[in-house]
Amino acid sequence: GLLLNSQVFGKALSEVPAVCVYMRDGTQVTVPDFLVDICNLIRSHVTTEGIFRKAGSSQRQTDIKKIIDSGNPLPNTVHVIDAACLLKKYLQCLPEPFLTPEVFTLFVKCLNLNKDIQKYAFTLCTLLLPLPQRETLAYLMEFLGDVAAASGHNLMDSHNLAIVLAPNLFPVTPPSTNHKANQLSNNIQPGHYELTTTIDVIK
Repeated sequence: GLLLNSQVFGKALSEVPAVCVYMRDGTQVTVPDFLVDICNLIRSHVTTEGIFRKAGSSQRQTDIKKIIDSGNPLPNTVHVIDAACLLKKYLQCLPEPFLTPEVFTLFVKCLNLNKDIQKYAFTLCTLLLPLPQRETLAYLMEFLGDVAAASGHNLMDSHNLAIVLAPNLFPVTPPSTNHKANQLSNNIQPGHYELTTTIDVIK
């Protein structure tokens, strides 16, 4: 039926309508249509305080999710706080973690490297991801860089974004324990540091 074929939430990146977009450096990537629409909506209100942190209206978000999963475009009247929550929900609903457990393990191991090559190593790790994940991650990181660049207004710098988004992007636990990851400061769990670093690279 229509609902099944047009579903966006809970479907793999490669199974939803996608669009080609250009990154700022001229790189062309193919990413889910919905992701581009919702990121553009958030970008247009990027100075709003509490993006990705405030809860918004769960009822409104449920209604909008139904609209999207029925094959309709994202309404441009959606409040930016609800849009940010829907983006988190979309990432959370992906059938596989955004970063595969194998690549996440390598990300954690990168914490053992010297700071000057750490960011380069993180970038190399992303090349091991399947193409849909890699291109969508690149698009998403550029978008989050834009959000972090407006942190003087929205109070969401790369560290704060990492805290709220890492659970939606990374596997819950890496396949192998890494002591270095456990030595990170108390308020940064594995995944937070990697995401903070990746956003900073894009910025």
